[in-house]
Amino acid sequence: MKIKWLHVIRDVIIITICYFIGGYIVSYATEGYAEDVFVLIYSSALGSLGFCLSACFTPKDRWRYLRVVTIGVWLTVYFPFLIITPYLVTWLLSVLMILIMMFTGGALSFIFVKSPQKIDPIVDEIKNSPQ
Repeated sequence: MKIKWLHVIRDVIIITICYFIGGYIVSYATEGYAEDVFVLIYSSALGSLGFCLSACFTPKDRWRYLRVVTIGVWLTVYFPFLIITPYLVTWLLSVLMILIMMFTGGALSFIFVKSPQKIDPIVDEIKNSPQ
């Protein structure tokens, strides 16, 4: 599979915007008194929706493509935390949250867009042969 990098950049931007909008909505709705857990849950839910959209745009080799997008999202979303917090372990463990969003969104995408079926030429020839 050849990776189209413009599509990867598009999907990283979509997922990053969804992720940050989730936190913003919870913080705005509670006037800044939201617990960090609720912000994380809502951000993750909208991040999963972004991964679902990304996976729906790419029905072939969906999981391989989502892995590349996940690395881009991880670097985009959590790189500022590496600068702010000196804890490298926290930054490295943050990939688990992004992976959970990727698997959730990727699995949801199979509800909306089915994977293309690989057709065996021998079986196809038998089905199309005159009886």
